[in-house]
Amino acid sequence: MSEEDKIVVDIEEPESEKIIPPVKEYSGSRFWPGEVLSEGASMLLTIAAMFLLAAILPAPLGEEANPNKTLHPIYPEWYLLSVFGFVRFWVWDILIIPAKLIGLIAPLVIGIALLLLPFYDTWNKGAGEGQLKHIRRRKKGAAISILILIAAVVMGAMAVILEKGLLTL
Repeated sequence: MSEEDKIVVDIEEPESEKIIPPVKEYSGSRFWPGEVLSEGASMLLTIAAMFLLAAILPAPLGEEANPNKTLHPIYPEWYLLSVFGFVRFWVWDILIIPAKLIGLIAPLVIGIALLLLPFYDTWNKGAGEGQLKHIRRRKKGAAISILILIAAVVMGAMAVILEKGLLTL
């Protein structure tokens, strides 16, 4: 077979493979030892400051625990206060589901919705692969987040108000 008989095929690359972003030279410090030592020094200074504050201003311990005396009112930790408020506030049964079960399931559903919110936000169109979207383009996700935050604060406040007897249902 001669050179003239060979067929030359020019295969073009897809457009997505043609555009390769240029590699930028990194002009910062190296990770080891520069970053590790600076971050380690910051950590040690923070821990030393906490120890110093704990030595100068010790937390009051209060009286000894008495298992025969129950404190009133009993509050959960701050991160469960909104769930506590929702359980106290929700007093209506829905069909055959009792109110207390709804009070436990609803915060679980809200928590799962919060966990899935970032994935919902990426399903929206508008940004290319691997690009961040500005908060102005995330109106639904921002609105859902703000509503859930407001609901958590209101339920936590309701729990405190109901326990202190400032409001009765």
